[in-house]
Amino acid sequence: MGAEIRSMTGFGEAAREGARFRVTVTIRAVNYRGLELIFRLPDELRNRESEFRKILGAALIRGRVDIRVGIERVGERTWKVEVRQGILEKLQGALAELDHSMVDTAAKLGYGDLLRIPEVVHIEAERDEWTSDDSRLIEAVLQEALEATLEARQAEGAELRSVLARDVERLSKIADSLDVQREVVSNELLGSLRDRVASLLGEATIPEERVVQETALLVEKSDVREEIDRLRAHLRQFATIVNAGGAVGRRLNFLCQEILRELNTLGSKCRDSAMITAVLDGKVICEEIREQVQNVE
Repeated sequence: MGAEIRSMTGFGEAAREGARFRVTVTIRAVNYRGLELIFRLPDELRNRESEFRKILGAALIRGRVDIRVGIERVGERTWKVEVRQGILEKLQGALAELDHSMVDTAAKLGYGDLLRIPEVVHIEAERDEWTSDDSRLIEAVLQEALEATLEARQAEGAELRSVLARDVERLSKIADSLDVQREVVSNELLGSLRDRVASLLGEATIPEERVVQETALLVEKSDVREEIDRLRAHLRQFATIVNAGGAVGRRLNFLCQEILRELNTLGSKCRDSAMITAVLDGKVICEEIREQVQNVE
């Protein structure tokens, strides 16, 4: 048994809590012709996307992969409060210039009044500076989610391997039955053609050797031995590639096309109803194999 084949479908999730943050990473992968990594990152991590791409790109070959990273702060945040003295002084100066006959408004301004003026008091959360410990935490969670995704893809790949092996065996049995029927049909066709030639000739005389030669040529044109041999060769190669494992999805997809091509040729050359039915059954199985192969990495 060779290496495992992997499905392109998988899901992985991991979460850890550090001294300052709780990090959650979710990875979802589906079928795709190549590798497409789609990151959904918080603003704090957008500048690290290229690093994350390298980590996932080293482990994945094909698939459309959606990666979500969530960060939640643990404990209280640090806030920055700024009283803008310049604005406050100008506000007080403006109030002082009011007509002295009016109520002393400035004397009645309290802290509550100041807080309701956004230009005077500015409050914001202090920006977190990422430390090496924070970076290691994020990378560890990302790696853990990736490993869970790979395990899911390998598990589904093992199921795909079993299904493909079963379907290839079914096609091999159809090829065997076609080969047996081919000989029967060829012999029947040879006898039928000889009888027909004899009836058409009537009393005319043609050397027996010439009759046999011409009849054999007609039988050979409708013979499907070469197509059956090529079909068997493709099926053996398919089984070998599956057993070798690895990222073989593209090669298997190409072989499916070759197998279908041989079945189509068989269908066009066969004249026996039993053989035509067997070829149609083979096409159905080939389509089932092709659908499964679309999910192989």
